[in-house]
Amino acid sequence: MKFLLCIFSFVLMVFAKCQPMLNSNININIADFSQDKISYSDGKNLYLMDKNYKITSTIEAKSDKINIIKFHNSNLIAGLDSGYAIQINPKGDKQILLDPVKTKIIDGITSINIIKDKIIFTLSTKYIVIYDTINSIYKKSNLNLNSKITNTHIINNILYITTFNRNLYELNLDNFKLNKISQMPNIPTAISSIDDEIIIGLIDGKIIYKNQIYQISNNQISKIKIYKNTIYISDWSSNLYIYDLNLNLKNSIKVGNDAILDMFIDKNSQIILWNSAIFSCNFGIE
Repeated sequence: MKFLLCIFSFVLMVFAKCQPMLNSNININIADFSQDKISYSDGKNLYLMDKNYKITSTIEAKSDKINIIKFHNSNLIAGLDSGYAIQINPKGDKQILLDPVKTKIIDGITSINIIKDKIIFTLSTKYIVIYDTINSIYKKSNLNLNSKITNTHIINNILYITTFNRNLYELNLDNFKLNKISQMPNIPTAISSIDDEIIIGLIDGKIIYKNQIYQISNNQISKIKIYKNTIYISDWSSNLYIYDLNLNLKNSIKVGNDAILDMFIDKNSQIILWNSAIFSCNFGIE
């Protein structure tokens, strides 16, 4: 795969304003959002919060570590370093989805993706497990990557995987066939898609989209989110860049003073989360 470096100077400014809504006394490592809930964790404790920024429940991992969290409808799934996957419903009831004693996999869960009634887990660099939520059964396969997984993303029935050694893979979820697509020019740190076309953020502040490289920032890209006809790209120095689908810059804004870990973008609520704070942003979305 060949890449072309592109730098755009055309700017059409749009309204953007952010204000802090919550300052926490912990360092937030992972987070996820649903339409009416926010969840975040420091690796040891898991916090559930409503959209009024009120903590509704707290779960302690005890001797384990929380690696990844993901909302599935109204339930929250936590992937643990021991290989357990726990589902928590709105009432706080817990259900074990993956048990390392039964799966015989004691590697930590490194990613969670959801497609229809299936939950796709990767465990370390070695395994993939697909959990069927209707029949409460799972199937597993060896993955055997030779480098740490940095990002995963599903398009149709293909799981795209980026790794620390700069590789991009596609995994067919029907037959578990793994193909290496390309090698990135630098370490991939974020991934998303636009109309089934992969967009990847790199540690040096660039993104790759349709085989072209765009310089977005001088800092590591942390997240890429797509909402309607707008691309939201954040970095590890609290910068948020807003682009149209042709990669024309519409606005940029500084949010706090630390790495932006995640974003939730919709018409009524634009939430930015970094380190130990949560911001509410108005991007003029109609």
